[in-house]
Amino acid sequence: MNIWSKYEKCRNYIEENGLINRTNEQWDFYLDNQWNVGQNTTLSTGTALPFLNIIKSSIKFQLSTIAQNQMIPTFNYNGGDLNPDVEKGKIEVAKLLNKRLHDDWKLSKQKEKSWNIIKQGLIQGDAYQYCGTADPIVTGK
Repeated sequence: MNIWSKYEKCRNYIEENGLINRTNEQWDFYLDNQWNVGQNTTLSTGTALPFLNIIKSSIKFQLSTIAQNQMIPTFNYNGGDLNPDVEKGKIEVAKLLNKRLHDDWKLSKQKEKSWNIIKQGLIQGDAYQYCGTADPIVTGK
């Protein structure tokens, strides 16, 4: 299957299942905009909308629970070399790699980016992989 076929399959799945609209609705609920039924087609069913927004507090609770266990990759060397000089060198390399990784981690603000991704995942659920809404053949891109 070539890349264009994969793109079309993904785009068709997104459109057939209304995932963009559903994701927008989930964000509306999170942003206290759940009463904006005009934009939310699946919410215009005539049922009473919730008075209190419990989604935001639930998302914050889940995010804070996950945030308590910060995940940072590390390099470890557990030994096993017969030559003590080689083992010492590998331990030093692991320490240097960890220092570089943690410095780069902070500089690129990976902590904030990872929490942003987790928050989006909690709000959207297993919403969709974004493949774009414009047809590249028509737009020429």
